[in-house]
Amino acid sequence: MPYMICEGCNQYHEINSREEGTGWDNCKCGKPFKYYESLEECLFEKNKELITKFINSYESTVARLILFSLSEMPFPVGFNKTINVLRGSKAAFIIDNGLNKLLTYSLFYYFSKMQLKLLIESLIAEGFIKSNDVSFYQRRVLSLTDRGTEFLLNEKPIKLNIVLKKNENLMEGVDKELYEKLRSLRNQIARKKEFPPYLICSNEPLREMARSKPTNPGAMISIKGIGKGFMENYGEIFLKAIDGQYDKTRDNSSNPEEINSTSDDLSKPDESEVVDICITLFNDVDADKRAHAAFLLGEMGDPNYIKFLSRAAKDKDSDVRKLVASALGKIGDKSAENDLINLLEDSTPETRRYAAIGLGKIRSVKSLIPLKRLRSDPVHYVRDAVEDAISDINSVD
Repeated sequence: MPYMICEGCNQYHEINSREEGTGWDNCKCGKPFKYYESLEECLFEKNKELITKFINSYESTVARLILFSLSEMPFPVGFNKTINVLRGSKAAFIIDNGLNKLLTYSLFYYFSKMQLKLLIESLIAEGFIKSNDVSFYQRRVLSLTDRGTEFLLNEKPIKLNIVLKKNENLMEGVDKELYEKLRSLRNQIARKKEFPPYLICSNEPLREMARSKPTNPGAMISIKGIGKGFMENYGEIFLKAIDGQYDKTRDNSSNPEEINSTSDDLSKPDESEVVDICITLFNDVDADKRAHAAFLLGEMGDPNYIKFLSRAAKDKDSDVRKLVASALGKIGDKSAENDLINLLEDSTPETRRYAAIGLGKIRSVKSLIPLKRLRSDPVHYVRDAVEDAISDINSVD
């Protein structure tokens, strides 16, 4: 038995045929009537809408938690370390850097690495997360885009299509041979550059390339997940591959000119690169790059760089000061003592925490009084770091 059912209040009327349902006025509630072959059909459609709403809400919550995790990281980390934090890894890097004290630590312990990888790739494709590539940096790191920050702070839902994607035929209309050719090319470039293939692009843009076969930069950049950075670094060679000019049978050990042109020297920074890092630390208008530069100097562990970090400790950006405090602590030299003591008074709790850790590492007796003042710090992880530092300093014979 067919029915006309109000889309607002669900009032229904039995009718004899579809023709009888044409030309109906709106319901008294103001909403239109809709034709259904049966009540079961109506119930299925409404349940489907409800489930879709629940899924979108779930995916939006998961997305925001991942974005929040990136926002609360005390320093920039890459893909794998982000996943390790979310899954509650007890690796030395996580514990030593206090990442196990983050609010989002172990929040996704029940997710597999592959599930989180897919989620983060989707957020990158949506433009909520960016992969920062600093020329002198050996690993890419993840950070929020302006769009990601805006999404994190509002309540609008997002449709990532992760939960229901398993029911889709992802290869529909895809030239499978071309798709494998593009994947092979991406993987070869990734091996040359020594970072994971997904940082070049995820599989979804490759499928769309193999489906729509763009022939010019304008068509390629219109593909979801392909941005300006991809086009500048890899656009030409992928367009050649689509056009059949790139031979997928090249030996992986060969040295094709196109791939070499996209490869950076990923060896340990030499003297000239250190100069570039310091120039970035002092002069770059991008605070993210200044923060990366501070992080790099800390990773190098050379006390000769403390004088550069000392100057950057007064940077107006809190993330830069935070990375400076972390870097000074990693270097662990007594010449950083005064800078670390000054950073104990920073407005950012993560900076105060790293300053305390650094002072404990160098066993700074001079810092005991300012450290004890921080025992009443409003942030628990700062207080914990202060107590550990005081204990380390007092353990000196």
